[in-house]
Amino acid sequence: MGLKRDSIVSLVGTISVGVVMLVSIPLLLHKIGDARFGTLTLVWLLAGYAGLLDFGLSRATARDIARADAVDQHVRILWSAVWVSALIGSILGLGVYFFGVRLLQVFASSSLPEADLAPVVPWIAGLVPLGLVNGVFVGALEGRQRFIAVNTGQVLTTILMQAFPTIAAYWIGPELKWIVPAAVLARLISTVLLCTATLATAVPDRPCFIDWQMTRRLFASGTWFSLASILGTLFGTIDKFFIASLVGPSAVAHYSVPESVVRRASLVPLAMVRPLFPRLASLDDKASYLLAQRALELVILIITPIVVVTILGVRIFLGLWVGEEFSLVSAPVGALIALGLWFNSLAFIPDAYLQGRGKASISVSCSLIELVPHLLLLYGGLKWFGLMGGATALLLVSILDLLLLSTFSGFKIWELKAFWIGCGFASVAYVTSALAFRSTAGIVLSIIEVTAATAWSLFSSKDLQMMIWSLRTRVGLTSRRGAT
Repeated sequence: MGLKRDSIVSLVGTISVGVVMLVSIPLLLHKIGDARFGTLTLVWLLAGYAGLLDFGLSRATARDIARADAVDQHVRILWSAVWVSALIGSILGLGVYFFGVRLLQVFASSSLPEADLAPVVPWIAGLVPLGLVNGVFVGALEGRQRFIAVNTGQVLTTILMQAFPTIAAYWIGPELKWIVPAAVLARLISTVLLCTATLATAVPDRPCFIDWQMTRRLFASGTWFSLASILGTLFGTIDKFFIASLVGPSAVAHYSVPESVVRRASLVPLAMVRPLFPRLASLDDKASYLLAQRALELVILIITPIVVVTILGVRIFLGLWVGEEFSLVSAPVGALIALGLWFNSLAFIPDAYLQGRGKASISVSCSLIELVPHLLLLYGGLKWFGLMGGATALLLVSILDLLLLSTFSGFKIWELKAFWIGCGFASVAYVTSALAFRSTAGIVLSIIEVTAATAWSLFSSKDLQMMIWSLRTRVGLTSRRGAT
């Protein structure tokens, strides 16, 4: 019951984050234009890549705090991670400061003028240490299973990170020299808020200096987490750099905007994985496996109707959200990305299981196996088929990733009846969206598919029915009698 409650709390928070982003992205896109928005996407990716080199300290903090019992251990784990992350982040920030302009120009095929990038690179460098320390506080809250605080902080961070740049673009000007500093200020405020929440709810003790023995333990477990995170983010972002190089920065916007919409669907399985990870780390092997197996089947039932709705509705949504002309190019890409997201969402569970059981090296090995095929498929797809080729490469690699992680974790996902039924619903929805969009038959068929997928999902799991009822209660949708 505790896992269900924490998953619901996490889900409410992630839905709130999605709503904020859906409101802010079109406002910013319309103000600064496709090309500048694509450039801004590359700026965030550069800061994100630098932040990945944290040696997995945020994830290691969550895992070690979940396993530790004594308050003294919690304090030493937290503050050792904080000070070391601040040091690493400062060093990485210096690297961004000196080489950031060249890196951005290389990724965008030298199409970005240095005069536009030079003023914002120092601010990008400042984002790196703030991001690393921010992650450690989130890890501490997750390790102590303070998911209300985690999600409150997540929502506030997203609101600030989206609102401040948008306000700066409208109030001061659409140039990056105003937008990026506004984001740095937002990150600074969110880090202070997360620190306050950690001290108030998770590790309520005064700060201490670095414990070098504890630091060595964090590095030992965090190195594999770091490699897994680096490779995972590489797979999630390298496509934008390839698009910028092979197609152009404006095409990044046509790809990243529908992707950002579709990725909102992944908030649901992520909401389950967040509270699942510390529990998988603290349970014994058998109990951990059974919990992960149960979560895997539940994710299939939850994500299938969401993906079906996303595939069938992404063109209509983008047309209303960012304009019909923009959606003509972006919507087909979004539908194909949504199909790949179905497989990717399932992979969250075996990946969390491996990392929670201290087997992050297996997760890293799977990513390394996928690396060369991913790069070849991405390059060939974009070169010969444009954005749709890039989305197809993402789909194929997502399928490979799920198969590898399921095999090495011992989850025989292909033996699950729910897997094949859910896969069938998602595939049929994609065919419908591609062949019958806006026809009378297509509309009728879409309604039938959404209804069938939702009914199958709801009537296949009592756990899901209980979660939905609990979610309705938490957001105030039940009657007075039901709430009591």
